[in-house]
Amino acid sequence: MNIFFGTATLYSGGNPVSQTTGVTAETEIGSEIPSDVLGTALTDLGPGIVSQVLADPTVTNDSPFPPFPAFVLAALPGLENANGLGSGVPGLSLPALLNLLETQSTPFAVASDTGPVYFPDPSLIYTYAQDFTFPQYPGTTYEVDVNVNFYQDNLRLDATPEPSSFVLAGSLLLVLLCQGRSQRRKL
Repeated sequence: MNIFFGTATLYSGGNPVSQTTGVTAETEIGSEIPSDVLGTALTDLGPGIVSQVLADPTVTNDSPFPPFPAFVLAALPGLENANGLGSGVPGLSLPALLNLLETQSTPFAVASDTGPVYFPDPSLIYTYAQDFTFPQYPGTTYEVDVNVNFYQDNLRLDATPEPSSFVLAGSLLLVLLCQGRSQRRKL
């Protein structure tokens, strides 16, 4: 499972004016599971994995790695849906995260993007065990070890003036220049 999270900080005139956060998830489970039981497998894995992540002291404490941002931990239960945790299609969560982060009311340009970086440290692998059963094999329980990968992507957005702002500023400058000239002619 991949969990993508990040922040987008909007700057105007070099000063931060707002910050947007986002969290998305996807599971790579399913490539070898028959499609008729895939939904059941994902539903069984999602809630169990989220509760294990939230109970993991290496996730909830700040030692030995940086702490997970509170907005990430708070968002995890909300990512559970009929497919368990997030999208069952790999490759959709990062674009979804960028869409969340780039939703701004002010026009902007992306000044910098850290890109998805493994969080908190590439040497740490979060693996959780979860039991589930396939409907066509009642009475048989399978244990699945699920790796949960966290990726952080932070953006710096610089506000860009709207074209109408340029016209307004240009008109104001023209009026000021004309007033200056007309006052010089009176003297």
